[in-house]
Amino acid sequence: MPQNWDDEADVVVVGFGAAGACAAIEAAESGAEVVVLDRFTGGGASAVSGGVVYAGGGTAVQRAAGVTDSVPAMLAYLSEEVGDAVSPETLARFCESSAGMIDWLAAHGVPFDASVCPFKTSYPPNGYYLYYSGSEQAWPYRSLAEPAPRGHRAHGRGTSGRVLYAALAGAALSGARFRPRTRAVRLVVESGRVTGVECRTLTAHEPDRATPTDQTTREPNPPTPTPTSQTTHEPHHATPTDQTTHEPHHATPTDQTTHETDRATSAGQATGVARPTLAGRPVDVLNRLATKPGLYVPALARRLHRGVTAIEARWSRPWRVRARRGVVLAAGGYVNDRALMREHAPAYRGGLPLGTRADDGSGIRLGVEAGGVTARLSAVSAWRFLTPPSAFVRGALVDGSGRRFVDESSYGAAIGDRLIARGGRAWLLVDAPVVARARAELRAETLWFQRLQARYLLGAGRVSAGTVAEVAHRAGVSATGLAETVRGYGSDPDEFGKHPSLVAPLSTPPYTLIDLSFGRRLGYPCPILPLGGLAVDERTGEVLDPDGGAVTGLYAAGRNAVGICSHSYVSGLSLADCVFSGRRAGHHAATGDSW
Repeated sequence: MPQNWDDEADVVVVGFGAAGACAAIEAAESGAEVVVLDRFTGGGASAVSGGVVYAGGGTAVQRAAGVTDSVPAMLAYLSEEVGDAVSPETLARFCESSAGMIDWLAAHGVPFDASVCPFKTSYPPNGYYLYYSGSEQAWPYRSLAEPAPRGHRAHGRGTSGRVLYAALAGAALSGARFRPRTRAVRLVVESGRVTGVECRTLTAHEPDRATPTDQTTREPNPPTPTPTSQTTHEPHHATPTDQTTHEPHHATPTDQTTHETDRATSAGQATGVARPTLAGRPVDVLNRLATKPGLYVPALARRLHRGVTAIEARWSRPWRVRARRGVVLAAGGYVNDRALMREHAPAYRGGLPLGTRADDGSGIRLGVEAGGVTARLSAVSAWRFLTPPSAFVRGALVDGSGRRFVDESSYGAAIGDRLIARGGRAWLLVDAPVVARARAELRAETLWFQRLQARYLLGAGRVSAGTVAEVAHRAGVSATGLAETVRGYGSDPDEFGKHPSLVAPLSTPPYTLIDLSFGRRLGYPCPILPLGGLAVDERTGEVLDPDGGAVTGLYAAGRNAVGICSHSYVSGLSLADCVFSGRRAGHHAATGDSW
């Protein structure tokens, strides 16, 4: 090895979340020598997500649950959601390979379960692991194709991202070397080709050499989605979350996340996992705290992260790794890059950044500095879920004029998009029977963090009165407009196409207006997730330059890249895209063959 390189491999992966892990697995199983880098200990937003993968077309889990679905139905629905984020050909490949993706994940240790959630929810409680995770049942989507539940939640108590990530990390480490606490600072470009990565590291010792394992010959086995006796128990440590990669719905990281990653990395010691310096351990602690409770208190997370950067500046040392075939950027999104958010998505300031402190746009900037071009940086998803409890979907969501603007059974991101477009102010009008039903549903339909949010909305987050005019006055909503909404609500067909089973007159006082406005509220935050990234070749994952040609030797995946979810978002679509784009990039980097 030349003296100016500290290590080398065929493929170098920057970022060890779901996309990075899938890229590493695919590259190693294609015969490549792989090194994976991560600024921290791996996991990223994927590990603190809800662990939901959007998949359909007749997956093994759907079949075990007795759910009928088809590739054409999935494609018809996603064509509306995805828009022109990717080509029709790429979306068709995604849908056609969807059932196989679940088989592939199961073969690499991700557990699934065939228990279908029977009610509308943003994220199912323990006991349910297959659910309608988008707007499939809302108008106009249900008229385009037969709805089917496609949200495949990894089987685990609480939010399941740590379960999904631990399985992928363990599989990746059986064929790759992992260097944690190593921050990529520059891509090395020689003669027009990306040939390596310059880093700063807090890792003390070099990992042992490794060669790809015999996983390349392992045949994938279909998942065995059978419920376990644990699925009805309440979680003990479940915490709410989002990558960028990924799919937390309201999930925030748990203290178990780093431990799950540590267990996964220890399983890969035979293939080389480097150890931290003394300065690396404080960084682990600060990063863990910046993730939780920092996710809910962004100012605290920023202060803790300043400690991380100070330690890195003082104690890290240079480290360079050569990539003989290619570098895959999989370092997360840019929700915590305040400058990028101000420039491209100013309307979303005030939302709760959904991601870890590593979702700072660094991977995207590396790609741009090497000659890549970005796209869709102004695409942001804001999540304003009405459920759980499912009773809330029976209410009427109004803006300041007192008038409805959406089918309330739509997915939370669809509601959020329309909310932002109307200035960010909205209230849910319900009457006494809806409130009573909502209270009765709290225990059965929620995880603890959802229960806290629902109780906030039913308490401090509402105003009530005996008449429509009085409740409108108390909320600052147009009384005339609200009265017109109440008179028309319950008619058939519904003005916004809401299913007749979810619409009934709101006629029993007291009337309640629940404040669902966008803004900074600890009791009911509005998570935001940017969806843009580096433009890539949709057959190879190679980063594109301003002329549309490939930046040779450079790939991007997950939220470092424009992908399936870069137009609009439904739960599980980001993690599914992490798998799809990560495998695509890893395969082409290792073999030169299109996906």
